[in-house]
Amino acid sequence: MKWAHSIAENPDRVSLQEIESAITSKSKQELEDANLASAAEVLYFFGDSNKAKGLLEKAMKKVDSPKYDCLMGWIDLAQGRDQRSTQQLFESASSKGYPDGYVGRSRILQARHAAGEMKAVTKELTTAIYYFVPGHIERARSALVNREWNAAADVLGNALMNEGENAMAHFLLTICMICSTGSKIDSSIGELQSALDQTEKENHVLLHRIAAYLLPLCIRHSIVLTFCRNLLNQANQLSRKAIYLAEEMRVAIAMGDVKEVDAKARQLMEMDVADPYAALGMTISLLMKGKLNDAKVQFEFVTEAHRGIQSSPIYYFISAIISKQKKNSYEDFRDQTQNALDLIQSRLQGQSFGVDYLKDMDADLQHSISSHLLDYAPLVPTKPPADCLKRVDKILGGIIDSCPGLYEVAFLLARIRYLMCDNEGADQMLDLCLQKNEAVADAWLLKAQMKIDKGLVQDADASLNTGLNFNFALKQTSFYHLIKAKVFKKKDELDKAVEVLKAALKLPQKERNINLLLQKEATDVHRIAVQLELIDALQMMKNTIQPNQPNFQMARMKMAEIYLEHKKDKRMFTQCYRELLKSAQTASVYALLGDAYMNVQEPEKAIEMYEMALKMQNKDPKLTEKIGEAYVQCHLYTKAVNFYEATMNSTKDKRMRLKLAELLLKLGNLEKCEKVLRQPLDEDPNPIDAATIATHVQYLQLLATLHREKSQWQEAFDSLTKAKNLQLRLIQKSESPSSIQAKKEAAKICCSLAELYSSKRDSGKAVELYKEALTYSETDIKIHLALANIYLATNKLQLCNQQCQVVLSIERDNDEATLMMADLLYLKNEGEQAMVHFSQLLNRFPNHYHALARCIELYWRCGDVEAAEKYLKKALEANPRATIDAGYNYCKGLHEWYSGEPNAALQAFNRARRDLDWGEKAIYNMIEICLNPDNEIIGRDMGEHEEGPEDTDRAMGTKTAEKFLKELRYKPGLEMRYNLMENFIMVASRNKNDINVALNNLLSMIGPEDSVQNVGALLGAARAYLLQKQVPKAKAILKRVISHPWSIANADYLEKCWLLLTDLYISQSKPEQAAGVLRTILQHNQSSLKAYEYFGYLKEKEQKFDEAVVYYEEAWKLCKRRMPAIGYKLAYNYLKCRRMFDCIEVCQKVLDM
Repeated sequence: MKWAHSIAENPDRVSLQEIESAITSKSKQELEDANLASAAEVLYFFGDSNKAKGLLEKAMKKVDSPKYDCLMGWIDLAQGRDQRSTQQLFESASSKGYPDGYVGRSRILQARHAAGEMKAVTKELTTAIYYFVPGHIERARSALVNREWNAAADVLGNALMNEGENAMAHFLLTICMICSTGSKIDSSIGELQSALDQTEKENHVLLHRIAAYLLPLCIRHSIVLTFCRNLLNQANQLSRKAIYLAEEMRVAIAMGDVKEVDAKARQLMEMDVADPYAALGMTISLLMKGKLNDAKVQFEFVTEAHRGIQSSPIYYFISAIISKQKKNSYEDFRDQTQNALDLIQSRLQGQSFGVDYLKDMDADLQHSISSHLLDYAPLVPTKPPADCLKRVDKILGGIIDSCPGLYEVAFLLARIRYLMCDNEGADQMLDLCLQKNEAVADAWLLKAQMKIDKGLVQDADASLNTGLNFNFALKQTSFYHLIKAKVFKKKDELDKAVEVLKAALKLPQKERNINLLLQKEATDVHRIAVQLELIDALQMMKNTIQPNQPNFQMARMKMAEIYLEHKKDKRMFTQCYRELLKSAQTASVYALLGDAYMNVQEPEKAIEMYEMALKMQNKDPKLTEKIGEAYVQCHLYTKAVNFYEATMNSTKDKRMRLKLAELLLKLGNLEKCEKVLRQPLDEDPNPIDAATIATHVQYLQLLATLHREKSQWQEAFDSLTKAKNLQLRLIQKSESPSSIQAKKEAAKICCSLAELYSSKRDSGKAVELYKEALTYSETDIKIHLALANIYLATNKLQLCNQQCQVVLSIERDNDEATLMMADLLYLKNEGEQAMVHFSQLLNRFPNHYHALARCIELYWRCGDVEAAEKYLKKALEANPRATIDAGYNYCKGLHEWYSGEPNAALQAFNRARRDLDWGEKAIYNMIEICLNPDNEIIGRDMGEHEEGPEDTDRAMGTKTAEKFLKELRYKPGLEMRYNLMENFIMVASRNKNDINVALNNLLSMIGPEDSVQNVGALLGAARAYLLQKQVPKAKAILKRVISHPWSIANADYLEKCWLLLTDLYISQSKPEQAAGVLRTILQHNQSSLKAYEYFGYLKEKEQKFDEAVVYYEEAWKLCKRRMPAIGYKLAYNYLKCRRMFDCIEVCQKVLDM
């Protein structure tokens, strides 16, 4: 009973005291010897040795039993007594054939480190009582104490022959497989799992203990880690305990599962547990996320809060990691890790070898320390060996002596000894590693490297191939290519070595792992080694390949490529080509040197080389073209024109004519350009051969561009039409694969014609031409998008949607199509779906301001203002200079306006108002703010007060709005909004004549009584009626929009109409009607601050202060606690609800404003 109560999650202390009293009372009574012995046994297992001994002594006075002798012996051992009398008790029991006596003798001998005698006793036990399985397990323990791994495995095999599902035997056998054999681990784990499922499925204590013993031994072995995680998960489900959770977190750390570590660490923070991993959980999680500064702060907090944690090795390891990342000092890291190693050694001091020794040795932590020490190691073998290498050799040597089956440790030790120039020791460890697990591919690479150093090229090549057979992914590593290249170099196959090294440099680079608990990746080091090896190989080629050899030119060109692309050395790049010129002064070499100078942006020198080449080969059109391009790049336009013209006249080269025309067009010499283009077109108006037709098409397209520059639209149409007809003839003539290119050219011409028609507002003809272009190039995304844009501009939304779908089927992440799809959904009032597309776009391009503006509005309407802030922050993180972008400032202004900050919104919009794209929208928003800066409900109280400062501010706001309106210019299709703002300003002026004029204008804009054509005009008319104190008319006109269909385009004006109607209902004491309208508002805009404020007011009037608080809290949150009036109302209702502390807090906030 006492045990059952004590292990409960929340033990009943009163019940425990009553049970304790009952036990004490019973122990004083006369009981039978069997009952006394049973009670003593229970108390012993419960851990109460003193009471157990008292009861057992009473029983032993009455009966002489070997069982009682053994129990007394175990009690003595539990009390820390190892006396002669204790040994005699166990010897007495064993002499009577009682097996527990042998076990007791074995444990006493283990404690005395008498390994030989322990072995003899356990052998005697299994000989005397062969079928006693615990005897075989004890004999296996004695074999482990003697480090006789094979003997332990044999004994455990015998135990399992007697009892195949014995979990302890399978557990010890798994330890043997991991620590000694290094193989058959997966099958051993599977058998252990089966045994646990059969016999100990509900024993959560045992499940946790097995995981806790295996975890420090596994060295990140994936199968063992998965097994441990499953065991701990099972234990947690049976009995949720903090120590189980801490062990689960340790498994997640080993597996590199950052999310799991973070989740477990947060859970452990809420629990009372003394485990050092639990205390350091958040620090470890932050280090795994790469957040060094946050981890350092958390670590300092843990150090202060948990003084006892400094007796844990993991504490010093984490301290060393932080110090390493902050200071990168080897001395600091060495001292901190030495503290961790000293603590581990102090735990092992005086312990006999066995499973407890292996657990406390914590091979996994020592391996991690060694890996980090290697970051300070030299890259190549050195003498004398570095201090860090000596330390790692000592650490890993100790582990491998205890656990020869840990092949990962053997491989790392081989690498260390190789760097220490201890080749014999390295060979020995490599052989051990591959003996335990021949599939360790990195070991074969190291073996190959060592063979190369010894000059055994064939053996090195064989080792490489063996490693590749075990892990083909090696071919994707720089290190493999480096070793392979060294093999080729040793074979004097320099061409192949260079080829392999260049392939290594083209390998995709892995993303950097931000997990600071892991050793630095060697990828960068290997890449640098590859570059150095490549330069060395090319240098060898330079020295071995003579100018008269066929590979000389290729070797120099490859070397030049390395210097330019990888070393960024322009001087050496051109030097390689100059060396070529020394060996052979031919036209092709001069041209190559000219190309080299062009590549490094030295066109003047390139011209010299090209001219030299042209003297040797004066009829090379490619050379002449390169010279012309070099003149242009040097900005020697006159020379370029003269050169092209002279070459054109002398060679009659059509390409030169086209180049000349393009340059003249670029320089603005339109008359001469037209003359150059017209000449061949006039000479041969109806070409027949394909080459001439193709050239005429190019001339005509360039001529069309020239006409557009001169605003000669009909001539441009004519030129493109002729080009199109000629191109179609060319398509009919061509049946070869080149016809595909010809069709693409035809599509391009159709698109140019479509653009001309579109600019002249003939969308019908433009659509026809784009459709025709698609018949020549069906998968051209640009054509589909152009067609979609025309459909969008002409309000053919369904057809636009179809084109966007086609584009996304061709290119899934096309940004323009994604944006257009989102805009379509936005226009269809499908805000949630639109938000998905806008969010996808912003995740790829945080500075896409069109999508950002839409997202801010949509998230605001959904009530998720924080999401909008998140995207604004991301835009700034992606581009710190975004604050000067007009698009960003427009979005920022929008967010501030929605958040109730008119001044900040005005400033942001003002920074965008000069921009061509964003300026007009920004100005309209600025006008709205100037007319109603505090976002008040312009209601029936207007005009019912005496003039004061508010009127002065309003008049100034109206004048400012007029000023901004004058900055806008008439634009077709946008005059309606311009007129609306003009009338809004007249209404806001309070001048009776202006109000009458505005009212008439607005009524005409609204449309007939049975429909509403302009919601904004209706809002303006209602305000005008209220200013004229014609409340019934204002109310009547506002009722026309109660059931008006909601759309995003009219959303703002509809909401203002509904709020104004709500205000009228409240003033007329019609709370039910007001509440109905408010519910409609919140349905479409969950961030309507005024709606929440009105709802709070209604609940307050009904004296439902608890409900009023809910609405006022939402309003207070939406205004970011910056509006004193709402703060006051919230505090008042807190007071009414007796929430005094909340009331004081809000009042303090209001007073601070």
